[in-house]
Amino acid sequence: MLDMLKVWAPFIVLIVVWIFFMYRLRNGTPQQSMFVAKIDEQTAVHKDIAAALERIATAMELKNK
Repeated sequence: MLDMLKVWAPFIVLIVVWIFFMYRLRNGTPQQSMFVAKIDEQTAVHKDIAAALERIATAMELKNK
């Protein structure tokens, strides 16, 4: 029984640490949630810019043909 506990202990500790960090991430401070919101906003802006650049590149390719 003790040998089995020695084998499984690292996995159990890893799972507990993972759950702890997931809980902290979900229930972060207001500063953390503002930071995450800014990152989400920047990601959306970057996706919009990438889509616009893709449309421009497509239009330029069609124009050059």
